[in-house]
Amino acid sequence: MWQERVDAFWDGKRGLALGFFDEETVAAEGARPEIAVFASATEAMDDAQLVDLVAPERWRCGCQLFELPRGRRYVALHAAGGAELRLELCDDKLGLVGGEWRLLFIELPDTGLQAAPAFNASSLSARGDLARYAQERIVRSGPKLVWALGQKRSLEHAAATIIVQRLEPAQRLFPAQQSHLAVEARELREEREEAPPRAPFAIMEHWLREGGAPCATLRLRFATFSQGDAFLKRASAFLALQQRRAFRDWAREQRRHGEPIADPLTCDDIRVALARPQERLDVVERSGAVVVHNLAKLLGARNAAPADGVSARRLMDEAGPGAVVDLAFQGAALGDDVGLVSACPDGGDFEVLPVDPGGVRHARVFRLGFDGLSARAMHEDDPLLEEVLRLAAEAERGAELGASEAKRAAPLQERRERLVASLNRALAAAGYGERFDPTRKWSELDPLRFWSFCALVSGCPAAGRADLAARGGFEAFGADPALTHALAGQPDLRLAEAAPRRAGEEARSLVHRYAAALGLAGVVAPRADAATQLEAYRLLRQTPLARELATARLALDEPSFDATALAETAATLSNEAMVERAVIYCDDWGFPQKGEALRDYLERRRDGEWTSAAEGAGLALIVAEADAYWREVNAARARTAEEPAPEKPGGLLAAVRGFFVRGASKAAQS
Repeated sequence: MWQERVDAFWDGKRGLALGFFDEETVAAEGARPEIAVFASATEAMDDAQLVDLVAPERWRCGCQLFELPRGRRYVALHAAGGAELRLELCDDKLGLVGGEWRLLFIELPDTGLQAAPAFNASSLSARGDLARYAQERIVRSGPKLVWALGQKRSLEHAAATIIVQRLEPAQRLFPAQQSHLAVEARELREEREEAPPRAPFAIMEHWLREGGAPCATLRLRFATFSQGDAFLKRASAFLALQQRRAFRDWAREQRRHGEPIADPLTCDDIRVALARPQERLDVVERSGAVVVHNLAKLLGARNAAPADGVSARRLMDEAGPGAVVDLAFQGAALGDDVGLVSACPDGGDFEVLPVDPGGVRHARVFRLGFDGLSARAMHEDDPLLEEVLRLAAEAERGAELGASEAKRAAPLQERRERLVASLNRALAAAGYGERFDPTRKWSELDPLRFWSFCALVSGCPAAGRADLAARGGFEAFGADPALTHALAGQPDLRLAEAAPRRAGEEARSLVHRYAAALGLAGVVAPRADAATQLEAYRLLRQTPLARELATARLALDEPSFDATALAETAATLSNEAMVERAVIYCDDWGFPQKGEALRDYLERRRDGEWTSAAEGAGLALIVAEADAYWREVNAARARTAEEPAPEKPGGLLAAVRGFFVRGASKAAQS
């Protein structure tokens, strides 16, 4: 049974990968049927949404990627004959009892000419030693291994043709999981854990007596902690002084226009004015607008000695391998940004508690406001990110990896680059211009996502590849792989130009997004059930029928359709002139209700509204009846035109004319 052969890997969020990774399954063509994928928020699947319809030929690449709708943890896979596989995506905090571990090892292609990575899957009992087994397999694969995933699952035969799989989120086994760091913004502190500096001015004494200015603080929670950890050496804390950035930009603009500028006071100027050369000011002393400190250096400072504007203090009351560290940004003022960044593309894995704002995975930033620190998303195009990454790379130089760490890191990056190079060769061979970046950070399912996209590009016609690139390429595929597959497979079906984006994705199934991308939003009823969604999607994939449905503005809202009858209805109603003649027929022969129904339909159609397929079938019968009548009338007229015209009677004038003609002829004879 295909349900027992298919592997499912879930990233714990919305990403789901399905594949046939066993060699026996790959060799057996019949084991890869057409599969309809649905997702629901309930176990009863009463609000199921169509996620994708995977044709058998799409399984040839070995795997397919899906983006599940938000909040839907129940997935059903349906194939012909009633066979069904149900997936229950379980929170890893609850855990599964019993079951097995399913492991997937992704290796480099056997030869340089091949592009497809090698997939090897294996199983291990849940009672087995996962770490030891995975290590043995990693050693056995040697330098060919690029990526390895492990996922715990349990199988249950619910019925003769139904199998239920319960899945925990997949975890990366190789390369070893990077250090995970949770970041939490603390409330503004008015008390200080270290002695405040002496005030340089008497007017500031009352400020010190009240405890000083509130100090912005981030609490870092490390899953694992070691002073020599490579993660610490590649991560940095930063403080962006927004007033200084604004002043710097103003000064640059002034210089560009040849206008005068002003030089701000420095800490040294203040010390000279006070005649206190040893005065320590509770500010950022360097003149730069952005300050970056390496975490390894901060945590290695003795007695939590503050660096320039930042200090770190490790809390000692935490047990276990993890650690809790407080980062205090004494130099931060209102409007400034503080945060963490990793200069290495795979060196940071930050998560903000309690709600992560998203953005690039290797940086998290907070804005200091009146109510304290608030997290905000930092994106690739943020100008601050480029400056912070450059300074973080400079700060990392003083905390370089040791020789053994460098030896381990270099081969791993080399393997990744070789795999990406083979995938890029496949894209180039297909005549596609986009390329994968080997330095980008990979999520758990990214290697599978890369190869699935390569297979999509290779299987597209030339027009489909050009259209795929125009609609966003790999970025669009990552956001909505099902819709990207559907649009790239049939470029000749395009009825409207629209990018494959998922506006209102929580309430829209694949068939609704597909119809909207074709310019047919409304052709499928908003609350169509699962059977209606699937059948409507099959019908919309047929080019002539989709065009006629668009012309006739017929909506698919029934759980089942007779494709032949629907095609006849759409073809009949798509001819607007024929419908108008049917209105005349109804008026001439005294069918007011039928004529009014046709007038209402034409009015809705011209206003861009949709009519249900069931109502359209009744209207098509009226139009067909009227068309048959007009055909008989036209045929009768044609027959009449072909018959010879009868002789008309002469009348009085003709008789008189004949009399004179006959008399003249007799006179001539005599």
